Amino acid sequence: MGDDGTGATSLQIIPRLVDNAGNPVSFTGAGLETTLEVFSNGVKISTSKNLMQDNNFKGFNLRYSSIPAAKVVDNKIDITVSVKTTAKTFKMSKIGLDVNPSALKVPEPPKVDSTAVIQDPSAIDPNNPGATPGTITDPATGATTPAAPKQPAADPKTTVNKFLSNVSSQNLKAAFDASNNPSWGSYETFSNPNSGFGSVKNVSVKNITTNASNTNNASVNATYDVTDKNGRTTSLKATFGLKNVNGEWKISSYKINP
Repeated sequence: MGDDGTGATSLQIIPRLVDNAGNPVSFTGAGLETTLEVFSNGVKISTSKNLMQDNNFKGFNLRYSSIPAAKVVDNKIDITVSVKTTAKTFKMSKIGLDVNPSALKVPEPPKVDSTAVIQDPSAIDPNNPGATPGTITDPATGATTPAAPKQPAADPKTTVNKFLSNVSSQNLKAAFDASNNPSWGSYETFSNPNSGFGSVKNVSVKNITTNASNTNNASVNATYDVTDKNGRTTSLKATFGLKNVNGEWKISSYKINP
């Protein structure tokens, strides 16, 4: 755990697979999907995912600064780690872990731009005061139509391709900015060199295809090889879910397929 002088700032969670006698199981190149879930008072706070390729897995570094203070009850959290194999999913939980309240995330006060013009979605259209808020009125005909969401210009698979390219080059800020995926947590969790995308040395893309796409959502399949900084390579097939955020595709979900 880190310490900034006011107490612990993070928690290292390292799961291990053992046999019935409690001895570590030796394996390599498995690519087992490993999930860390954090709760407080029964409410899920965050979820992080990584690949366990062998039993030297570095685990997860849970930074307290990524946990909102408002969601932690009595300065205690519960954690559950699950490891998914082809046969079954193994789970272990630790309940009532103490956290350092001074290291938790406290939101900054909002910054107000005095020059900004605030647009009220419930404002009345001067061309048609009786129209439903959120609609557009044609002054020539008086007809009203709902305001359509902005259509993304790019192909959703272009967003996924750029994301994987940025991960490969370790331009992790650009990769994180292309996502809107709660399960990846904060940028610190996303880019962690042990348990996040910061552990990646190279990504070699084999194939990317768009499964489905409409104005608001899209699904993209990708096949690629991931090499970590220890030189181990794992072949993956993943499905990326994307959503339209102000006219840009953002990765909103990620699933590793068998």
